[in-house]
Amino acid sequence: MAKPVKYEKAYFMDLDEALGIDEEEIQKKQFNRLMNLDVHALAKMHREDTELLKESDTKIDHSLVEYEKDDNDLEPVENAFANRIDILYRMARRFHPLSKYGKGMLKNASSCRKEYEKLIVPMASRITAKNVELFKTVLPPDLMEDIACGRRSAIGAIRSEKHKLYGVGVVAFYTDKVSTYDKGVLFIDWLYVDPNFRRKGISHFLIGELMAFMADLGIENVAATFPAKNSYNYLIGYILGSWSFEFGTGLNMDVVIKMGDIKHHNKIDAYQKGSIPLSKLDDAACKKLIRSSFKKYKYSGFLSEVPKDYIDRELSFYIGSPDDASAILLAHRTPSGIMRVEFTGVIPGQEVALGRLVCAFLKQAYLNSDNEDIVTIPIVMEEMGEFLEKICPNQMGQYLVEGDLEPPQPAFDMDDKEVNDLIKP
Repeated sequence: MAKPVKYEKAYFMDLDEALGIDEEEIQKKQFNRLMNLDVHALAKMHREDTELLKESDTKIDHSLVEYEKDDNDLEPVENAFANRIDILYRMARRFHPLSKYGKGMLKNASSCRKEYEKLIVPMASRITAKNVELFKTVLPPDLMEDIACGRRSAIGAIRSEKHKLYGVGVVAFYTDKVSTYDKGVLFIDWLYVDPNFRRKGISHFLIGELMAFMADLGIENVAATFPAKNSYNYLIGYILGSWSFEFGTGLNMDVVIKMGDIKHHNKIDAYQKGSIPLSKLDDAACKKLIRSSFKKYKYSGFLSEVPKDYIDRELSFYIGSPDDASAILLAHRTPSGIMRVEFTGVIPGQEVALGRLVCAFLKQAYLNSDNEDIVTIPIVMEEMGEFLEKICPNQMGQYLVEGDLEPPQPAFDMDDKEVNDLIKP
């Protein structure tokens, strides 16, 4: 079983608490030094990396010669290429990864990785249903399922040890439209590396690969959200901070309800009338209802491709007839037991029907769970949030650390020539 998602009662949380750090501790760490480097120190470090980059070519050539002698030993040649990639990513983020110079370094790193893969074996991979098992040691069951069914996208790092390949790290993400950004935003919500493979630059490798992928999509803005007060938050904050992310705190906007906190069962019973469970339909009728609903509400997301048993028919409801439903709610139970509303649709002017469906969902969830089980409901309209507050005033919350990365301002968007001029002795 996956560890349960941590939710708690609401109170104000500042960034230091969310990240699990304090000002005195920050001052002792490299993170603070990076924030306060002067231009001379910055130039010196970049000149040193430029020399290391030249040396990495020689090391790669030597490792390839040795690999030809013994192609069972992957680690030396893998380490040589990984070292060059790490240097390139370090150089990219030093002057902002989304600057002209940074993007060039990201492209060079991607080319280096592709060269290794052409000659040897994969070093990174998009994770799909076909290869997700390779990464099961670095993914919780719920996220494994989300990736396999297309609810989340992910890039995995692959490394060798004792002549075998392992999935050693994952960055999971999704893209979404945001009104303030024409090209949308890429959201990171999982970054994890196997403890046995840490301190090898794999987190930076994954973020760099994601940045290159983001460029291919034409997306220019990235956000990262992860639960507050996680034991790894200081490290994640340091890693993302070195890529120029800026941080704040937030709250998961989905309604989260623990079954034991539901008190107004009489209201739920009264409001749910008219809701019909999908379990009342046979396979053909259920499939037809779902497909027609997606078409009616212009939905084209991952649910269109999931296996039929992904939708929990006992937790999913509609109002009207199977051939002409005026409202529908589709729910899913995750491997960890969380009951999650995945889709709602309602004819304009009939929004009150969504409240009935939600009550039917809550009633059935309560009957099929214990007091500690959790349901999550996305808020698609303000009225729904107000309605749920009346039905279940004792809701839970999940505090988040939110990091944002935007392209640099034009005055700071340095290119190769400007960087080279800056680092001249």
